[in-house]
Order: sequence, then C-alpha cells, then structure tokens
Amino acid sequence: MNNWIVDLNQKEQARGTALVFVPHAGGGPNAFRSVAREIRRKLPVYAICYPGHENRISEPLVDDFSFVAEGIAKAASAYFEDRPFAYFGMIGSRTKVRITREKLLKEGFTEEQLDQIHAPIGLPIGGQMPAEIAVSIMAEIVQEKNRHFRTYCDEAVEAAVRRRTPGTMVTIIEKKGSSPRGTGSKMFVFRDGSTAGSIGGGKVEFEAGKHAVNIRNTETKVYELGQGAGDLGMICGGTVRVLFEPVNM
Repeated sequence: MNNWIVDLNQKEQARGTALVFVPHAGGGPNAFRSVAREIRRKLPVYAICYPGHENRISEPLVDDFSFVAEGIAKAASAYFEDRPFAYFGMIGSRTKVRITREKLLKEGFTEEQLDQIHAPIGLPIGGQMPAEIAVSIMAEIVQEKNRHFRTYCDEAVEAAVRRRTPGTMVTIIEKKGSSPRGTGSKMFVFRDGSTAGSIGGGKVEFEAGKHAVNIRNTETKVYELGQGAGDLGMICGGTVRVLFEPVNM
C-alpha cells in the first residue's frame, strides 16, 4: 500500500467493489475507522491520507491543490488498476465545487470526466444537519445504484446462499404494469416455508412462497395482480413472471 492510501480492513478484508474515503481538508483516515469496522466484512474500505497527517505527520503540509490531486490520482490508479468507479462524489459548497472544477480542467481533465462527479454531493432535500446530509448522500448513492443494477438481494438472502442452506430462490424476472417490486427482486424460501428477503409482500409473496416449498426443478410462474377471474385479488393490476430455482438441494 502506498502512503496516500490507508487500508482500513485489517484482517477482515472483503473482495469486490471498494469504498474509498477522501477526507475533508484537515481530516484523516482515523475519522473513518468506526465506519470501516461496520462494513469491511462486506466490502474493502480505504481512506486517503494527506501529507502532514497521521502516518505522514513527518511530511510538510501542502496547500497546492495540483500536487494533492496528482498524488491521489497516481496512487489510486496504481493500487486499483484503473478499475471503473460506481459512484464519485464531492462534498462542498457550490463555490468550492466550481473552483475545483476549473482547476481540474486546467490540469487536463475533460468535461466528460468531470460530469461523472456528483458535486455538490447528495440529493437536494434541504438537509442542514450532518445526519440529514448523510441521508441525502446515501439517497443519491441508492439512486445511482438502481440506474445500473437491477438485482435486489438483501443480506439475509445472501447469507442463506453462502451457508449453503437448502431452499428455493424466488426472483421476479419480468413485470408489466404496476407491481409492488421490480424486476430482480429476490426472496429465499427455506424448506420449512420461512422466508428471507421480499418480492413485494401481500398475496403475490404468499402464493409464491407457498409454491416454492415444493419446488424441485427450475421453473417460472406468472402471477396476475388484478381482481379478475384467476387473479390474486390485488389492486395493483400488473403482471409478474417469477423464477423458482432450487438452491443447495
């Protein structure tokens, strides 16, 4: 690990998408250690360390934006091998964002590259307190995630699969019209009929869960969410096609 990037994972490093914290001016990696302890089993966590801070305390402080930007860029590029990022956000006032953007353009970054940065960070919900700002940031991250990923799998579903628990994975693979949840939503049905996750609750989830208990081969089933003959008696009015997959049988 180079001196710009601090590994906050210790021995519990996960694999896959990494989360990299870039501290505010004057901040350092230690500010993120409590967060890292909570999530490092799920994804790798790193933080940027500036000259003159924490393990670089012997180095002189710098106020040269170009030097800092170049140092972070080179360090991240070398360590993460130019992997694409899923979300890049910058916290700060509109004035700070504008000045930063102007400096990055002078450094050679393109408008297209800078347009990928969410700045000011977060959705405009009018948050003033730190907790409210955090909600706005996480809301924007969720919004961005859902633009690209359409499979919804909560921790309980993932845990059941990782434990190699016998059961049936129930997934909405197609929807038409209105329905409680979208394509990619998942629910794991254990052999005793208990469930983890959700494909929307209500009658459709009840019927799918009941059907899943006896599944031995992969199959699909269509549920009409209306109130006509043969429908589930729901007011949604849509249609969902559900995939049933035996797991760890």
